[in-house]
Amino acid sequence: MALIYEKVNGVDLHDYIAHMPGVKDAVNEKGRETQHVAEAIFAKHDRPGGHQITGGPDGITDYYVYLEGPVPHIIEYGRAAYVTKKAQRLGDRIIPAGTHVGAWDGTHVLRRTWEAM
Repeated sequence: MALIYEKVNGVDLHDYIAHMPGVKDAVNEKGRETQHVAEAIFAKHDRPGGHQITGGPDGITDYYVYLEGPVPHIIEYGRAAYVTKKAQRLGDRIIPAGTHVGAWDGTHVLRRTWEAM
C-alpha cells in the first residue's frame, strides 16, 4: 500500500506539483493549443456579433479560454424563439414590441473544442 503525503515541505501536494519546473509551461502550451482550436472552430461562423475567443494564463498556474462578447451564453448555447413584450435596443436598431425573434441553435464552440481535444 502506498503512503501519500498531503504536504511536501509544508506546501499542499497539488500546489507543490503545479509549481514544479515544466508543469506551468506544459499547462500554458496545452492552453494555447486549446485556444487555437477554439479560434479555428469559431472562425467558421460568419456572424459572431462582436464575439471572440480569448484566453491566457491566470498568472498563477492555470490557462483559461473564453468566448467573450455582448451575449456569449446565447452564442454558445443558443436561445428559444420569443416575441418581444416591449421595444428593445439591439445595437443601433430598435426592435418594436410584438416582434418575433427566431430561435438560435448556438455555436457550441467551447463544447466542440473540448471534444476535439
